[in-house]
Amino acid sequence: MFALFCGVFALVEANASSGAAYYVDSINGNDAENGTSEQTAWKSLAKVNEQVFKSGDRILFRSGSRFAGLLKPQGSGTPEQPIVIDRYGDGALPRIDGEGAVRATVFLHNVEGWEVRSLEITNHGDEPKWNRRGVRILNEKFETARHFVLSGLYVHDVNGTTPKRREAGVAIVAEVDESKKMRFDGLTIENCHVKDCERDAIRIWGVTARDRWFPSLNVVIRNNLIEGVGGDGIVPSGCDGALLEYNTMRDCTRLGEEAGAAAGIWPWSCDNTLIQFNEVSDHRAWIDGQGFDSDYNCSDTVIQYNYSHDNEGGFLLICCPGNKSHNTGTIVRYNVSINDGFRTIGHKEFFSPT
Repeated sequence: MFALFCGVFALVEANASSGAAYYVDSINGNDAENGTSEQTAWKSLAKVNEQVFKSGDRILFRSGSRFAGLLKPQGSGTPEQPIVIDRYGDGALPRIDGEGAVRATVFLHNVEGWEVRSLEITNHGDEPKWNRRGVRILNEKFETARHFVLSGLYVHDVNGTTPKRREAGVAIVAEVDESKKMRFDGLTIENCHVKDCERDAIRIWGVTARDRWFPSLNVVIRNNLIEGVGGDGIVPSGCDGALLEYNTMRDCTRLGEEAGAAAGIWPWSCDNTLIQFNEVSDHRAWIDGQGFDSDYNCSDTVIQYNYSHDNEGGFLLICCPGNKSHNTGTIVRYNVSINDGFRTIGHKEFFSPT
């Protein structure tokens, strides 16, 4: 029995330590090196992008470094052995700056089993541009893409376009090819700070049509701070059982009539969404502008223990165009709304103080 225990312990320890560590240092790095130590660190994003990483690998960016361009790593991990992007050393978060020249600064395309942690990410161009993102996860390959974690990211100054369209700007987005049977299973966005981005903060785009329903599972968006975003704050689409909790959205930018309808935290075409312990304030959208919303094509949404205040459009929107879609089973309870619903400009008829 002792020998069996030792064998199992050794196997677990070996699995926990599998994978290589790669270091990236924009100050003292050299792409001619092997990247496997701080002393032999790589220098550029281009070198990272050409490597195919394996389960358990770690890509560590030096704190205080700045990298310009696109980070688009290759390879896939597993839920048990994800590939992890993180930082090493003391100082400011490593900065990845798309400089407005790339569609997304960090792009996880047709991969799975990734965790991205502790980075500063920005993508600001000379003028707003369609499809500009900070972080983009796109699945066009796997029927079910498993295990993504975005944690401790500071995503700011992503100046996308503001009209309400799929191509509008967004700080963090995860999406699938909706023409196919594809989804995510295990997607966590937590402890991130989104600031001064246009148009939206965090969006999940899954399969939304009910005649080929294939929802994403185990979606968790929690403990994020959103500031200076005038569009939609957190919007999961095509999900079942999404958990949205302990998020704060405040100081929303007044984008004006061109940006159309927007609200704070809300699901679209989702089942069993739980929205709790969030705070939304200062929403100033031209149309809607509520703190919370249970929207089209949703079933069994629960909105509870939230704090809504000073939102021009009001506290709550429950949206159902009866001849087009449905909204069933929504429960709203134990929330606090203070000074909501005082719109003086825009579409005054589209607001709901309670």
